[in-house]
Amino acid sequence: MKVSTIDKQGFLIDYIRRSGKTSRNEIAKRFNLNSATVTNITERLLESRVIVEDKTATPVAFDSAGRPPIILRLNPDAAYFIGVNFNAEGLCACTTDFTGRPVKTITRLFPPSLYKDTVIKSINAAIGELIENGGVDKSKIQGIGIGVPGTLNIRSGHAVSYLRIKKWKDVPLAEIISSVFSLPVFVENNSNCFALGEISNGDAQQYANMVAIVIRAGIGIGIIHNREIFSFSPVSAGNLGHITLNPKGGKCWCGNHGCLETLISGWILSKKIKQALKKGDLGPSGIPMDTRGFCLLAATGDAFAISTLEGMFEYLGIAVADIFRLIRPDAIVIDGHFNGARVLMKEKIDQVMKARLNSGEGLPEIIISTSDDTIGACGAALMAISRLYNPLTFEAFTLQSGQFAKGESTPSVL
Repeated sequence: MKVSTIDKQGFLIDYIRRSGKTSRNEIAKRFNLNSATVTNITERLLESRVIVEDKTATPVAFDSAGRPPIILRLNPDAAYFIGVNFNAEGLCACTTDFTGRPVKTITRLFPPSLYKDTVIKSINAAIGELIENGGVDKSKIQGIGIGVPGTLNIRSGHAVSYLRIKKWKDVPLAEIISSVFSLPVFVENNSNCFALGEISNGDAQQYANMVAIVIRAGIGIGIIHNREIFSFSPVSAGNLGHITLNPKGGKCWCGNHGCLETLISGWILSKKIKQALKKGDLGPSGIPMDTRGFCLLAATGDAFAISTLEGMFEYLGIAVADIFRLIRPDAIVIDGHFNGARVLMKEKIDQVMKARLNSGEGLPEIIISTSDDTIGACGAALMAISRLYNPLTFEAFTLQSGQFAKGESTPSVL
């Protein structure tokens, strides 16, 4: 890859962030840059404290012949970002440092009957609180990333639709938020933000290519390739819950029949719990009987809960096996309402995958996330960092008012 006409400084800032640690030699070789160019850029970044040298670290590929190259890392205090990740149940927002590590986190639950204006007011309130009391120098806050459910246009910053929020149709979300705070605002599918958070700060840090499956009321999927969000289109995808497993199956709230969400999801489990309580299949347990409580009940050995979840996890295993056959990620991370039954879930998925995949295909690492909701908010902030500083991504997006126009230099933290 030849880096020539793009902003090399912004590109290298983002590359150093994604790699975690690198050296001048590695940068020059990887991007076919001459050593003088790399030295000039890195010296400016070192002088301004955007990056720092770590003389105690050794490169992974160092073969001990000669003097080891000096490792370069981002300076976490050089800039700060705000990340927001939300769904129909609530939001999580946080300030992060330049490496995407959380500094302060806010969570908010939404009311059951949810309208567009309520969501926007909650997002603005959370961002405003973090700017004023986020534990960082607010003059160093460089941008805002928002993980959004449903369909959205990443290029225009519009949330196109999401049926679980009333009047949520063609909402110019990036423009609305940017106009309030006068900061660059970037939007992305919330499952992609979760995936980016997991591969950067969570349980999948050792992998370069992974898929995240997020199961809450519905089911979303996020894809990471070379440690960055992967997408074919500016219009977000990721509605895994609405792939059809049985066209003659039950009716889904989307209007189709036999969607994956009718077989495993937060809303279908809630329905099953209500039916079981009405029939008397669930007795007193001392555990709140919501979706998370039901999974904890299964973990205690309750036969009815185990039987119910085993059937649901079998369908999840089929979906996971199909995802692996389609794109062959190194790892698949699963998060959401069902994590309380993590042992049962992993056992069932492993069983289904072994039965459905040929032995020669190999198997990906199946990881049941141990992260809390902050990981999605951190992923949203990391997405904003990448969109702001990586010119290859930056040039692909039409930025909103108050943001940087195509062709301009990336923002300076100098």
